[in-house]
Amino acid sequence: MKTNKRSLILSIALFAIASSYCIINANSKPAKIVKSNKSVQDSTIIGSWILEDDNNSKFIFTADSLYSQYYENNLIDKGTFRIRNSSPQCGVEVSVNANTNYLQLLSINLNSTFCYEIYGIGLNKLTIRILDRGEILIFTKQ
Repeated sequence: MKTNKRSLILSIALFAIASSYCIINANSKPAKIVKSNKSVQDSTIIGSWILEDDNNSKFIFTADSLYSQYYENNLIDKGTFRIRNSSPQCGVEVSVNANTNYLQLLSINLNSTFCYEIYGIGLNKLTIRILDRGEILIFTKQ
């Protein structure tokens, strides 16, 4: 029962994150998406990131290549992460050049890998695209 509840919570949170880009805050300006033109290092992503469209969703990336995902301050997933510039990513053939970088989350809880193209990363913003669905997620560093 506990596993089913945890799976349900994780599924709802992942759905909320993947769907949240569709929710537009009428008071906010549209986000400008800028493609990164530099190679991203794993250390660039270290820190806490809050999803702009849903402040309840947070990812924490640590220097030892671990990540934790929280929803409403409840841990819903954890695992390892890596940033690579190679193809394929999660079974999807992707473009590889000097301007591309891909984030892989290797979930311990779900025994799955989730892949994202890094559109941009800076001191305060992280923009990624879910590879198999095309949705764009924008995070602000906490």
